[in-house]
Amino acid sequence: MMFSPHPSIITIIVIIVIIQANTNTPVDNVEKRSVYDRLNNLYPNFLSRIQVTGAKYDIAFSIRGLTGSTRPAHRLIALALHELGAAAQARVVETLFQGHFEDGRDISDEGWLISVGVAAGMSEAVVRLGLEDEDAARRVDAMADEARNVIGVEAVPCVMVQGRYKVGGYQESQVFESLFEKIRQAGEAF
Repeated sequence: MMFSPHPSIITIIVIIVIIQANTNTPVDNVEKRSVYDRLNNLYPNFLSRIQVTGAKYDIAFSIRGLTGSTRPAHRLIALALHELGAAAQARVVETLFQGHFEDGRDISDEGWLISVGVAAGMSEAVVRLGLEDEDAARRVDAMADEARNVIGVEAVPCVMVQGRYKVGGYQESQVFESLFEKIRQAGEAF
């Protein structure tokens, strides 16, 4: 979420919609290294690209540790929005990303997810119930299905601007700057 007190700067409000890009992630944990090796085989130079890009922003991607299904983390992200609002949801996502991508945390570790939810301001009981709520899980899955099948989301992150401009996958800031300028020049209101 970004707000600016300067009158000539456009205010952008970000709402994170949970989309599980890969629904075939293993239920059992696997070594992150094997996941990244597979991605590097599919997309040559994948690892070097993310490491070089991350370094520009002082992010050191870690390929150590375990990983499993991201589904519980998606439930936590949805729960944070429902319980605490968009700003708290953004903090939860930031904590999850840092833990998983930089600190080697397991995105499917229930204990860690609970601690992230509690640190965001939810009670442990609320977080546990949210992670166990199968109806909530189905709603999160339905949102992801709609994003893939209706909107055409193929990569994450996928940013929708004004409900019609789709920017998929990792992109440099110039892509967004060009899009915002195009919208501004067309006289479309933000």
